[in-house]
Amino acid sequence: MQKRVVITGIGGICGLGNDAAAMWDAMRAGRSAIGPIDNPSLHDLKIKTGCEIKQLPDHGIDRKQVVS
Repeated sequence: MQKRVVITGIGGICGLGNDAAAMWDAMRAGRSAIGPIDNPSLHDLKIKTGCEIKQLPDHGIDRKQVVS
């Protein structure tokens, strides 16, 4: 019996970009998202290097709702 898989879309958010196209472009160009962590709320961490997501798309959602 053959099983079928259907891919209906692709997406993602990471340090390389906020959508599939930006991530693919960055990977093809050989860019790395690893670097110094700039977020002031994370300065107390022992680790100072990471793959920080700089901007999150809002998708029309109020930031206060996301946090709560």
